Amino acid sequence: MSSDSRDVSRRHFLRQSLLASAAVALTPRDLLALNHTPGGLERSEGASQRVLVVGAGLAGLAAAYELIEAGHEVTVLEARTRPGGRIQTLRAPFAGGLRAEGSAARIPESHETVSRYADLLGLELKPFQPEDPTDLVYLDGRTLREDQSDLLEQAGLPAQEQELGRKGMMKNYLAPLLKKLGDPSAPDWPDESLLRYDQMSGAEMLRDAGFSEAAVRFFNAGVGVADELSGLELLVQISSASGSRRRIAGGTDQLPKALAAEISEHIRYGRPVTRIEQESDSVAAVCEGPAAQQRYTADRLVCTIPFPVLRDVEIDPAVSEGKQKAIEGLPYQAVTRVFVQTRERFWEEKGLSGFARTDHPMEIWDASYGQPGRRGILMAYLRDGLAREVAARSEEERVRFAVNAIADVFPRVRDTFDGAATLVWDEDPWTRGAFATFRPGDYERFYRHLSRPEGRIHFAGEHVSPWPSWMQGALHSGIRAAQEIDEAE
Repeated sequence: MSSDSRDVSRRHFLRQSLLASAAVALTPRDLLALNHTPGGLERSEGASQRVLVVGAGLAGLAAAYELIEAGHEVTVLEARTRPGGRIQTLRAPFAGGLRAEGSAARIPESHETVSRYADLLGLELKPFQPEDPTDLVYLDGRTLREDQSDLLEQAGLPAQEQELGRKGMMKNYLAPLLKKLGDPSAPDWPDESLLRYDQMSGAEMLRDAGFSEAAVRFFNAGVGVADELSGLELLVQISSASGSRRRIAGGTDQLPKALAAEISEHIRYGRPVTRIEQESDSVAAVCEGPAAQQRYTADRLVCTIPFPVLRDVEIDPAVSEGKQKAIEGLPYQAVTRVFVQTRERFWEEKGLSGFARTDHPMEIWDASYGQPGRRGILMAYLRDGLAREVAARSEEERVRFAVNAIADVFPRVRDTFDGAATLVWDEDPWTRGAFATFRPGDYERFYRHLSRPEGRIHFAGEHVSPWPSWMQGALHSGIRAAQEIDEAE
């Protein structure tokens, strides 16, 4: 690392040390995250280790950054020709300098680790969506405004739930369960009492908690996966996404780009790992590329490869039975996104945010929010079964479906249509899915095996974190893996 780079790192560390003064105002979960201050990994008494990090997504970049700052010798092997993994900000398909997020975009206020890395790298966080303009809900063929005083009545919820209101339902039905949830990052989590909710679907868990069928349908509009998710994962997701949502100014990809720039001399792109070999005193990664086979050897290895891809990577000797079952069995959620460019942001004229949730099921985002110019982008965000169904169609048919579905909520999209682009995460060869998800029973089957090291191989990524699908989880897991290596003998 150059002297200039060391000076920058020292300045970053000094900036981060100021966060310690805020500890008294934070919850226990925040205090846990505060222990993982970016750049704050203190070198253990052992000798410097040679470490391979497989993957330059957020988890790999965080692990590498922390280890380098602590004085270890690190090489990052990345299959793509760019950093960021599933973080992809799309710019080229759109006119007028517009951009849209292909994956990670929302940063809940409670995700302190993301905020601290953004601060470390000089990135600005802005509101994810307008606070005053109105979101919409499309339910049973009708478009409802989220700001309607009689919204719950219009949505068909029974009188008791209308009287309680959303906050009352959350307090009466969900708050007791969230209080029991505990900390998913604790070593012994989940305890036996929580596994009851793992055996249910999310929808069954909501009904069991007291929600009416109409309320389940209302709250499931947009996401549409409550019937597939484990009830325990739904609780984890609700718990982990508290506070207002923010975004990274200039695009989410600014975060991995900036982090990669800090350690650029340590990253080797175009290096897909096809085999991992482990000895008693070393570990090696073999890369098969168009030029030649390359072999890298080190003392430790951090593997961030998504499990659907890792299934095709040979590991010798084989990992433990529990880990292998998790690699083979952990599901990944399908996501298809269709970005519809419009000649004008007509929704703003009516005081609408451009955000909506529908019972197709589908979310609609104003992907152009906060960007200059008259043109806009409405994004159709499809998950799971519907995502795969639409992905199986031709590009033209995907766009037609999205335009028609968006038009149910925003009819003028047809008149202002100005082109479209699609992104299917199941088709990405380096992920084969958008993010890890847990079906009923999966926490009991897999969770305790996910992050456990296998000899000299350590695991990181949102899929082996307490917060699956979130940037917070990816960063946290990278820091955790770095700590494991730093403390290893």
